[in-house]
Amino acid sequence: MGISSALGTAALLLLGQPVLVGHPLLPGHPDSLLPETAPVPLQEWAVPRTAGAVETRPTGVAVDSAGSVYVVEMGTHRIEKYAGNGRPLARWGAPPSHPDALRSPFAVAVGPDDSVYVTEVGRDGVRRFSPRGEELNRWGGKGTEPGRFFGPFGIAVDSGGNVYVVDGGNRRIQKFSAEGTFLLEWGGPGDGPGEFQSPAGIAVEGTDRVYVTDPGAGRVQVFTGRGDLLAAWDMPHPGGGFFWPYGIGVDRAGNVYVSDPFAQDVIKFARNGTVLSRWVRAAAADATLPRLELRDPETPSRPSPAPSTRAPWFSCPVSIAIGTPDAYILDPGRSAVVRFRP
Repeated sequence: MGISSALGTAALLLLGQPVLVGHPLLPGHPDSLLPETAPVPLQEWAVPRTAGAVETRPTGVAVDSAGSVYVVEMGTHRIEKYAGNGRPLARWGAPPSHPDALRSPFAVAVGPDDSVYVTEVGRDGVRRFSPRGEELNRWGGKGTEPGRFFGPFGIAVDSGGNVYVVDGGNRRIQKFSAEGTFLLEWGGPGDGPGEFQSPAGIAVEGTDRVYVTDPGAGRVQVFTGRGDLLAAWDMPHPGGGFFWPYGIGVDRAGNVYVSDPFAQDVIKFARNGTVLSRWVRAAAADATLPRLELRDPETPSRPSPAPSTRAPWFSCPVSIAIGTPDAYILDPGRSAVVRFRP
């Protein structure tokens, strides 16, 4: 399996073309089979599309215990840290020419001690940082052996500090200690129980319930922390057509949120896989939404002169971070992070 095939689930992001205009098999959002019951967002803030002549290509979002939000910019090879209200706090990432520069960082997750873990597609590895951006350790390298990767995509950390990485090209999940010691792996190529076609996103509830999205197979699989299969949510899209689950998050109540960039929505599931609602609009049609704008990547955020009245569909929701009490959805199609209260 070539790396270009392995990256198929993220191709639009990797090519810098995240804006989608709809799913060819969906009947159209106004005729959705589910009510559009998304809560009205609290706020959104702009994520710059470019940094000079370089496209930022944001791909991942995470939130820590203090409410700080981390956004991965794959195109600029850096991490942006924001306050929960969108105020910039810090930026990590050496210039691309530096030997320690991040190489195509893709996903981000935060551990119970607020360590920040980042997958690097360009290095086929994982890096661990302190909340201040100090590198603590790294592991990986290209390969098929335990502890090596072929396109690491999604990443998640359980309440015990164990790290789970979606090894996309090898179509498996690998589990590590907080320090990067290999613990176990599961999966393999295929469409059978516990197998993967193109795994992408991962989320963990507690220490023993792991959710993995597989856009190529159109399903979400649920495992124990030891890799035992508990359930497979194999279904058409709740709004009609093919289901392309990508980003995923789980809240403290056990509700699961799955983004579908092609359908341009987020589906909320109960812990048992029952569909609860479909989040389509970013806000009600007549709502106003406070928005922070970035004039350019090197200047601070400032409030826009008036609240935004835009209320589009999600354009390309790719990553979901569930904090306490707020949730954040990264939508590079709209160059925005949207803050919700689930």
